Amino acid sequence: MKGEKEKERFYLGRAAEYFERALSIGNTPKDDTPKENAAIFTYLLGDIYRRLGEAEKAKEWYGRVERTIKERGGDPKILEFARRQMTEPSDIFS
Repeated sequence: MKGEKEKERFYLGRAAEYFERALSIGNTPKDDTPKENAAIFTYLLGDIYRRLGEAEKAKEWYGRVERTIKERGGDPKILEFARRQMTEPSDIFS
């Protein structure tokens, strides 16, 4: 989608919707989402909002990664990535 800004924004917006929905489901007893994925989803939401140009919302989600790891587990490396994105945002995985 790179190079097609309207399509890219549309699909990033949809991805944010689905990740937020998956994380909200994670707070219910019927959740099938593996707990260790919550930190990754939280990080990805920050990254999606960064790519959409919503810096404050991105920082909010990156800032939630540490708490998510403490509460639900996950790879601590994700926290390193989130902290880096909060101070020096870039396309780490491009």
